[in-house]
Amino acid sequence: FFAGNGNFYTFVVTATTNGVVNINIPAGVAIDYQGNLNTASNQLSRTFGNEYPVYTSSNSGGTISPVSASVGQGLTTSFTVVPYSGYTMTVSGCGGSLVGNTYTTGAIVAICTVTATFTQIATAVLPTVTTGAATSINMNFATGNGNITNIGNQVNSKRGIVYDTSSHALPGNVAPASSSYPNKVEEIGSFNTGAFTENITGLTSNTTYYMRAYSYNSVGYSYGGEVSFTTNIYPTVTLSGYRIFSNINTLNVGTALEAQNTAHVFSNSGDSFRLRFLLHIANSNLSVNGGVFKIQYSLRSGTCDTSFTGESYTDITSDTPVAFYRNFFSNDQVLLTTNANDPTHNSDTVVPQTYVEKNNFSNAIATVPMGQDAEWDVSLFDKSVMDSTSYCVRIIKSDGSLLSGYTVIPEFTTATYKSRGGGGGSMYIENIATPGGTTTGGGSGSGSGSYLTKCSDGIDNDGDNKIDALDPECHAGGTLQGAYVPSNDSETVAPALPTGGCTQNCGGGGGGGDLGYWIRTVYGIFGSQFLRNSMMGSVIVSFR
Repeated sequence: FFAGNGNFYTFVVTATTNGVVNINIPAGVAIDYQGNLNTASNQLSRTFGNEYPVYTSSNSGGTISPVSASVGQGLTTSFTVVPYSGYTMTVSGCGGSLVGNTYTTGAIVAICTVTATFTQIATAVLPTVTTGAATSINMNFATGNGNITNIGNQVNSKRGIVYDTSSHALPGNVAPASSSYPNKVEEIGSFNTGAFTENITGLTSNTTYYMRAYSYNSVGYSYGGEVSFTTNIYPTVTLSGYRIFSNINTLNVGTALEAQNTAHVFSNSGDSFRLRFLLHIANSNLSVNGGVFKIQYSLRSGTCDTSFTGESYTDITSDTPVAFYRNFFSNDQVLLTTNANDPTHNSDTVVPQTYVEKNNFSNAIATVPMGQDAEWDVSLFDKSVMDSTSYCVRIIKSDGSLLSGYTVIPEFTTATYKSRGGGGGSMYIENIATPGGTTTGGGSGSGSGSYLTKCSDGIDNDGDNKIDALDPECHAGGTLQGAYVPSNDSETVAPALPTGGCTQNCGGGGGGGDLGYWIRTVYGIFGSQFLRNSMMGSVIVSFR
């Protein structure tokens, strides 16, 4: 060491090998000419041996500095990279990483170059889109196809299909609602280039449609060329077979009551039954939900002929004389359970459809290929029809138009009205309003045949929302506590109190028979839950 002026010291370091040398000078190891000792120095580092140049490269659109650096072996260096306004940048090389605008190299062990690439941010323009041919076409459905070929320098946020039954000129940069096309199917999201599809539903059979694909970014809407397609023709649908079964409380049916396509005569008034029928499909497929139908009934005039001569058909409801019957389970419009005795049509394949308790119904389960038959299962009952009377049943389209044809017409005849008087035994009635207050009446079981009266027909004749045994005017004395008199032919004038003997809650085999018929009628109309709730509001009836 030697001193210059007492503040600075000079020393010589001689390295014996290449690399980084770290130098620490403690206090008091050097003295100047005035006798002053040195103070401790900060650590000094010096690389001996190899140094490597680090170069930079960039295009226009920004700056990188410094333009180069000489870096000792194993050391790193940094560069500042700044893009111009309207440009983005990427930086790479020398094993480094970019944080903000600073790019720091990895450890330098050889000559290398840091490259900065500046890219001008593109201005958004309208996207471009093409329209493809429609696919999966059937009677009321088609798949529209489009392809975004250029997003216009910006991810698109909408795409879709517009369509109409008329051809229209190219809409230009307008929203679908402002185009000439009244219908659209649209998606909202983030969309890049590529093909897309849209399901077009609710179409009319045998109809030509015109469609365009479209896409949208912040600049606006672009539409592809117009493409046309024609939906399939509605198939020929023919009522081709039926069979009447006894009713059971499942999706299956009970005993076949007659041979296929044969009318049935019921033995009991108020019987519930199941009608299974077939519709034959020809000329084209009946796509899922492509056919919507309803069932009607009519008094027979002469014969149940396929031209409906003399008949006047009415839609079946839960309130018509031939009515839908509600079983315990709530499985309307679900797949029926097939039965070995189901109707057939030639050697055609049968495609099972749904169990039905109301209008309207469709082939909701499956497509029916042309040349095959669809099968439905309808639950019905004789609610308040005339005795010993024949009825015809037909299937029509839900819009009221007839099927293409009818090879058979389902038919049944109601039972001959019989006395509903009971035999010996007793009827037990408990007055819920006075728990424990009961009356048991015996009877010889006499009873006389008669027609259905207004107090036993299952109809609200006076518009008070009370039917038969639930109407006070059908009870002796005009109160629900009086005996129910099903033979009363008025729901506005109550029967007089009986004279002699029992005056209320009176039982008897004969009366029991009529009340039992009422129970069956109300059960069929409203279902068991209604009956239970209704009876709890008035009386509970059981037979012993």
